[in-house]
Amino acid sequence: MMKSKLTRIIINTFSYLIVLISFYYIIYTLKGYDLSVYFVNGALLTILYIIIFGLIKSIFLFVNSYIFKIILEYNNSENLSLLTVLNIYVKSNITKYIPSNIMPYVSRIYLGDKAGLGKINITISGLLEILLGLSNTAIIILLFLLTGLAQFPKDVNFQLNYSTISLIFLFFIIGAFLMFLAYLVYLYRNRRLSKTEIFKDFNRLLNKYFNFQFFSLYLRIFILSFISFILSSVVFYIMVLVILNFKLNPSDFFNIAICLAIAGYTAILTPGVPGGIGVKESISVLLISLYGYEKAPIVLAVILSRIVWVFSDILSYFLVFIFGKLKRTNPNIDLKE
Repeated sequence: MMKSKLTRIIINTFSYLIVLISFYYIIYTLKGYDLSVYFVNGALLTILYIIIFGLIKSIFLFVNSYIFKIILEYNNSENLSLLTVLNIYVKSNITKYIPSNIMPYVSRIYLGDKAGLGKINITISGLLEILLGLSNTAIIILLFLLTGLAQFPKDVNFQLNYSTISLIFLFFIIGAFLMFLAYLVYLYRNRRLSKTEIFKDFNRLLNKYFNFQFFSLYLRIFILSFISFILSSVVFYIMVLVILNFKLNPSDFFNIAICLAIAGYTAILTPGVPGGIGVKESISVLLISLYGYEKAPIVLAVILSRIVWVFSDILSYFLVFIFGKLKRTNPNIDLKE
């Protein structure tokens, strides 16, 4: 008990130290710059744009909810109402702003179990969502780099070859194995199954996730992830241009898309940081600035993006809440897909 408490204290201290360093970096970067040149719109127009882009960005959260829905359906072997999954996914998503990266997953398990979907199914589907999200992002980045659509910064002396690609895929294979191992440990400690029963469950999982049906599911998720990857970068480009009057080079479109994706995942994987606040922004600035951009406007761009994302999360929460109220008053209202 004492060890667990000490571990939490160390993790939280480390996390908030990272946040403080990130905020210091952001503030230091803005020091001495005339930022007024980037605020060409009035306050009301800027707020209106934030609302509009918040509405647009909420679509990406609904797409992620749909991806989680089809993963759940595959694991449960039954169709689920999209409203049910939105109620779980969107509401748990808002808890990412509580200090602890696991809160969205803990609350998702709680809400999913309350909805009758079962803790184990929600847990497995959540692990699968993370694994597929990471692997899809890695594959998309590799595709852009291998096709020449994206390039490493000139100052970065790194070459992408087949040995590097092999190491990356080996990393994901090891990650998948560790996730399965974590699941076995969970079964052993919480369900109190014998080793024979656990290995039977493990063989069942292997048969379930290594077949054509799962490959078909993966292709659907990959296509949705690819579209979201591209469109989220398009929204970022337009948002920065419209609100800050800052034009990003079109030739850097795929480079910046990759930078934002990497920053997003490093923030998610940073322990204890609520919503990756500060960390995501500072890493975005560091990566994008490698392509020759001044840091100050990039700082403003990623701060703006954070504000819009927070608004879209809150907006999505209330939309699902309101639709749930309407559903209770009129049971005929539903979302099947």
